[in-house]
Amino acid sequence: MLNSWVAAWNSRIADWIAQGPACDMGLTHVLDAYRGEGPTVLERNGLPEPYVGDPLGGTPAAVLLMLNPGGSGPVQWHPDCALVKRVKSSSYHSVASEYLAPETRRWWEGRSRWPARLLGQSGSPCSVVGIDLVPWHSRRWGRLDAPAGASEVLAWFREGVFEPAAAIAGPSKLSVLSTIGLPVVLAVGVQHAHVLPALGFSLRAEVDERTGLPEWPVRGDGQPVKRSIRLFVSGRPPLAVLQSDAPGGFKPPSEAFDPVVRRMLGL
Repeated sequence: MLNSWVAAWNSRIADWIAQGPACDMGLTHVLDAYRGEGPTVLERNGLPEPYVGDPLGGTPAAVLLMLNPGGSGPVQWHPDCALVKRVKSSSYHSVASEYLAPETRRWWEGRSRWPARLLGQSGSPCSVVGIDLVPWHSRRWGRLDAPAGASEVLAWFREGVFEPAAAIAGPSKLSVLSTIGLPVVLAVGVQHAHVLPALGFSLRAEVDERTGLPEWPVRGDGQPVKRSIRLFVSGRPPLAVLQSDAPGGFKPPSEAFDPVVRRMLGL
């Protein structure tokens, strides 16, 4: 299943390179579901990034689910940027497996410190696979509008994103250690919470600053830090999504939240 998924993305990215930024890679329904303006508008001229890391590379520490990649730069711009040249000479998979450009590698190393801490690796970077619901760049995240009746885009998210995510996450170290009994992916940003129920995910647990957990971190003034953490589960595909968001940003939870996340994942 993953081999065909990787091959399909190699083909779509090759089409984008050959046809130019107007190419929608057969994903018009995904473009139509994305809402953005100003800094959240999709940058169609940057090399799309459906995933980063190596989905075929064995056992990752964890799988991270994102809405879409961040803003693009000259190293990613069509037609003559360094990344496009590298992909043309090999494949998207071979380039993505190396975390693309050095700048992208540093970004993903920063993101990977969250699962590394959860796995007791002292916050050092670890091997992760990152998957985007929308492969095009934007400087800031917009939102998805995927109501229950939008069958085409929901089918795409299920088959093109969540089923591969479950297959990659199944043997991950985070999933093996968790007591949930399902493959686990980590997600940052409230956008996932909007789409998951429409895909049949159910909310198993939700905590925030009002829940009163004894391990919840507090600010210097003694007030609890504002953040929401939710655990969604699904039987099709079998998958658990640990999703978190906080006001004013899309950063992973800080180290102070690790005991809360470990409790929810049964680590």
